[in-house]
Amino acid sequence: IRISGHANVQVAVEAIKVGAYEFVEKPFSSEKLLNYIKRALEATNLKKEKNIAENKLFNSFELIGKNSEILKVLKTIDKLALTESRVLITGHTGTGKELVARKIHKSSSKSEKPFIVFNAALLKEKNYEKHLFGEEFKNGNIDYGILEKADNGTLLLDEVSEIPIEIQSNILRTLTDQKFKRINGFKDIYVNIRIISSSSKDLKKMILEKKFREDLYHRLNVVPI
Repeated sequence: IRISGHANVQVAVEAIKVGAYEFVEKPFSSEKLLNYIKRALEATNLKKEKNIAENKLFNSFELIGKNSEILKVLKTIDKLALTESRVLITGHTGTGKELVARKIHKSSSKSEKPFIVFNAALLKEKNYEKHLFGEEFKNGNIDYGILEKADNGTLLLDEVSEIPIEIQSNILRTLTDQKFKRINGFKDIYVNIRIISSSSKDLKKMILEKKFREDLYHRLNVVPI
């Protein structure tokens, strides 16, 4: 929590961006400050519990099998963990695409950085840009999108085929320039993210049907699995 003696929207934005939970201006009441501290501690504890649960869940699953296909996937995961190439994982629903993505991340140099899952099949079309790019408000508050949350880490675009084609062009531009603007924002936000995508649908067929951008496909499909 950052406390300031004067109003400064830019300072507030920068403080929250680097990890401050809340920005409090003087004068303030003790009750209000204690409430902020309580909420910050609750948020920290919830984050720790979430990380512990995710690690337990991840460690409880393994790719089991000794046939040639499983061994090929395991060998590919080991190779991809040494690079930061974009990866496209395809397969039917329930075949372990997210597990493969997590294993690539956990074995990579970004293993201690965020692993963020963006499930494109669960969002309504009007919410895509807000969830991806975040939003700025007139009062200086910022709702950070997953691109910023995944900065320096790995972002899994799960079921990438479900992203509306109108939004695909914005994603392509971000992949090309490594930057974007938040909704209502004017400042370029630069990010360094490894992108892993997954799809249970035939993206090549969707390209022919004009439902998926071919240029985005080639950007995502650097290494296919």
